Amino acid sequence: MLLSLPQPYDFALSTERFRVFGVDRANLWHEGGLHRVVVGREVRIEAAPGGVE
Repeated sequence: MLLSLPQPYDFALSTERFRVFGVDRANLWHEGGLHRVVVGREVRIEAAPGGVE
């Protein structure tokens, strides 16, 4: 599922804190994507043309 975001959008810049500060209790940066649990379901968020998937 593509989530469109207003342009210009920089996925790398918006997720920099996860790479700099490391693992926290809600987020995990792994192999180019952000992993989270949302309403009991694990999701992976990664860059996609025009937004994130």
